[in-house]
Amino acid sequence: MVPPKEPDAADEDGDLFAYGELLLEASRLKPGDRAELQASALATYAALKSRDGYQTERVAELLIEMSRPQEALDHLEALPNIAESAFGQNRLSHAYLALGRLPEAKAAIDVALQCLTKESFRPAFEAHAAKIEAAQAAKKK
Repeated sequence: MVPPKEPDAADEDGDLFAYGELLLEASRLKPGDRAELQASALATYAALKSRDGYQTERVAELLIEMSRPQEALDHLEALPNIAESAFGQNRLSHAYLALGRLPEAKAAIDVALQCLTKESFRPAFEAHAAKIEAAQAAKKK
């Protein structure tokens, strides 16, 4: 288990964000503790005095994993440079898909794939694009 830490005990936002990241990653590894770890990660992120774009994207990613895609979308759509961010567009696409907004999900993942410079992430982005295409095909039936 991740050792507990009170969000108010962190001296700096960087330390607090790092602890939130630890909790988020632990939630992916410990299915039995997932809900508790996700809630703790969200509370830790919420305690940040300010968040940059990347940190906001990570909060949105957590919200999507917590089945709260509309909240994630609200965070993502408020980011000023989201249109140029491959990872931001990917996260937008995940939120849109979870909300059943397939045309928007497809458009966002297409932008993400065009903007992507880190080729090691391309297979994951393409797998997500395939999920959208499968959902679109199933909807046509």
